[in-house]
Amino acid sequence: MNSSALAKASVPYLLLIIVVVLGQLAFQESLSVLIVDPHFPEVNTSFGWLTPAGPGRSISLLG
Repeated sequence: MNSSALAKASVPYLLLIIVVVLGQLAFQESLSVLIVDPHFPEVNTSFGWLTPAGPGRSISLLG
Protein backbone atom coordinates (compact mmCIF):
# COMPACT_ATOMS: atom_id res chain seq x y z
CA MET A 1 0.00 0.00 0.00
CA ASN A 2 1.18 3.50 -0.78
CA SER A 3 2.31 5.23 2.42
CA SER A 4 1.26 8.70 1.23
CA ALA A 5 -2.28 7.44 0.61
CA LEU A 6 -2.34 5.99 4.11
CA ALA A 7 -1.15 9.30 5.56
CA LYS A 8 -3.83 11.22 3.62
CA ALA A 9 -6.51 8.84 4.84
CA SER A 10 -5.34 9.10 8.46
CA VAL A 11 -5.39 12.91 8.70
CA PRO A 12 -9.20 13.33 9.14
CA TYR A 13 -9.28 10.69 11.87
CA LEU A 14 -6.38 12.29 13.73
CA LEU A 15 -8.05 15.70 13.49
CA LEU A 16 -11.29 14.25 14.84
CA ILE A 17 -9.46 12.67 17.78
CA ILE A 18 -7.71 15.96 18.57
CA VAL A 19 -10.98 17.94 18.43
CA VAL A 20 -12.79 15.48 20.70
CA VAL A 21 -9.96 15.36 23.27
CA LEU A 22 -9.70 19.16 23.35
CA GLY A 23 -13.48 19.44 23.71
CA GLN A 24 -13.46 16.98 26.61
CA LEU A 25 -10.72 18.94 28.36
CA ALA A 26 -12.36 22.33 27.78
CA PHE A 27 -15.90 21.35 28.83
CA GLN A 28 -15.15 18.71 31.47
CA GLU A 29 -17.08 20.41 34.31
CA SER A 30 -20.18 21.22 32.27
CA LEU A 31 -20.32 17.75 30.67
CA SER A 32 -20.08 15.90 33.99
CA VAL A 33 -23.47 17.31 35.08
CA LEU A 34 -25.40 14.82 32.92
CA ILE A 35 -25.75 11.71 35.12
CA VAL A 36 -28.07 8.70 34.89
CA ASP A 37 -28.84 7.33 38.36
CA PRO A 38 -31.43 4.52 37.99
CA HIS A 39 -33.43 2.93 40.81
CA PHE A 40 -34.60 -0.63 40.13
CA PRO A 41 -37.78 -2.25 41.52
CA GLU A 42 -37.95 -5.53 43.44
CA VAL A 43 -38.29 -8.56 41.16
CA ASN A 44 -39.74 -12.00 42.03
CA THR A 45 -39.55 -15.05 39.76
CA SER A 46 -41.95 -17.97 39.64
CA PHE A 47 -39.16 -20.16 41.11
CA GLY A 48 -38.96 -18.01 44.24
CA TRP A 49 -35.85 -15.99 43.44
CA LEU A 50 -36.00 -12.48 44.86
CA THR A 51 -33.94 -9.51 43.76
CA PRO A 52 -34.47 -6.62 46.19
CA ALA A 53 -35.15 -3.08 45.05
CA GLY A 54 -32.24 -0.71 45.08
CA PRO A 55 -30.18 1.88 43.30
CA GLY A 56 -28.10 1.11 40.25
CA ARG A 57 -24.69 2.51 39.46
CA SER A 58 -24.43 6.17 38.54
CA ILE A 59 -23.35 6.72 34.94
CA SER A 60 -21.89 10.02 33.78
CA LEU A 61 -23.06 10.36 30.18
CA LEU A 62 -20.47 12.76 28.82
CA GLY A 63 -17.85 13.15 31.50
